[in-house]
Amino acid sequence: MRLSGPTDEELINNAASVINPKMVGDRLFGDVGCALLSRSGNLYLGVCIDTASGTGPSSCLCCMKGARFARAIPSERSVMPSGMVELRSEEEVREAFSVVRQLHGALDERKYMDLLSRMVPNGYRMFAVREPSGEVAAVLGMQVLINLYYERHAYVYDLVASETSRSKGYGGLLMDHVEALARREGCSYVALACGREREEALRFYEERGYERPGYSMRKSLR
Repeated sequence: MRLSGPTDEELINNAASVINPKMVGDRLFGDVGCALLSRSGNLYLGVCIDTASGTGPSSCLCCMKGARFARAIPSERSVMPSGMVELRSEEEVREAFSVVRQLHGALDERKYMDLLSRMVPNGYRMFAVREPSGEVAAVLGMQVLINLYYERHAYVYDLVASETSRSKGYGGLLMDHVEALARREGCSYVALACGREREEALRFYEERGYERPGYSMRKSLR
C-alpha cells in the first residue's frame, strides 16, 4: 500500500506522456521519459530527445538530468540531512511504530496503521532520523493546514525520540527540517500542542522560540 503521492502506475503514465513514440518503417521508436517526484510533492518531467533514441543507460541518464534540471528552483533545493528520511511506504511507517508508541502509549499497531491510512491522504507527513545502523531513532509527524487563527501554517502532531536515542539532538534536527519546510511552503507559523506535565518538552520548544498563546482544550464525547 502506497500511503502518499501518485502511484507507480501514475508516475509511469506521466513519463510516458513525453516520449513521443513514432514508427520508422516497421520499428517503433520513441524518446526516453522520466517522472521525478520531489519531497514536497511536485512532479517534474524530463525527456531525452535524441533522434531514434534507444533505451540504454546514456538515454536514461539524459532524461533524468532533464527532470532534475526542471526541479532546480529555490523551493526544491532542500536536501534532508544525512540519516533523515520521509516515511512514505506502509513498511516504513510500520517500522516507526515502536518509537511512536513511546509517545502514544495506548495506541496499538493496528489502530496506528488504520489512522495513518486516513491521515496521509489528507496531508499528514512523517519524517524520521535513523541511527547509522538504520534503526529509526526519532519521528516527527506534521501537516500543513489553513485556518482563521494561524492562516497557512505547519502543525506538528507528533515528535518523539526512542528511549535509547534521546539527548542526541534528533528532535532539534527534525524541528529544523520542518521549520525550513514550512517556510518553503509559505507558512506563517509552526504550531503544536504539548502536555502541561511534559516540562522538559515545554522547555525544549520554548528554547526554540515557541510561545504559549493560550490553552488547548478538549471534551471527550465517549
